[in-house]
Amino acid sequence: TYIPCAWHGHGTTGRSSVAPVWDKNPFLADRDGLADFITAAHRVDIKVLPCFTLMLRQRDFLPEFTSESRPEGVFDVQNPEFRAFAAKLVTEVVRRYDIDGINLDYVRAGQVCYDAGCRQQYSDSQQRNLMADLAIHKVNSAALDSIVTWQRKAVRTLIEDVVTEARQARPGLLVTVDAAPWADS
Repeated sequence: TYIPCAWHGHGTTGRSSVAPVWDKNPFLADRDGLADFITAAHRVDIKVLPCFTLMLRQRDFLPEFTSESRPEGVFDVQNPEFRAFAAKLVTEVVRRYDIDGINLDYVRAGQVCYDAGCRQQYSDSQQRNLMADLAIHKVNSAALDSIVTWQRKAVRTLIEDVVTEARQARPGLLVTVDAAPWADS
């Protein structure tokens, strides 16, 4: 099995109508290296599962998918529009190429969004005050548990949205996930 990168924190590594191409490698969009690689790999019985580092954000782009409180390094997993974007991005590759599955990497919240919209989502979901819980979560297990539950729900929803849409395009699609079991976020 080979797991080539299809989406990274800089952008796509190939053509896309959904997302921008990796800014430092625009030549990647000029050729269809993934299609060529899949053909060559399948000739020698190598399975190909393109990798999507979903949450990683390594350049200043797609600001609509970040939070005002935490714009650096990660996309906002609490943002439903970002989750829809991620599902469309993955599904575009699933539809376009004869792949054997997908690999979802960097599937974690990374940071806690605490802008106004996230504070309201947290209040609605957890019936608690996010800013108060952030202030005490290191010494109060109920606050920590509430934040972790809220974050995990968003991450789980992201994975479910991506997998559901991708499997509608290709039923039975193999999905692997690289998680961060050490990170409560």
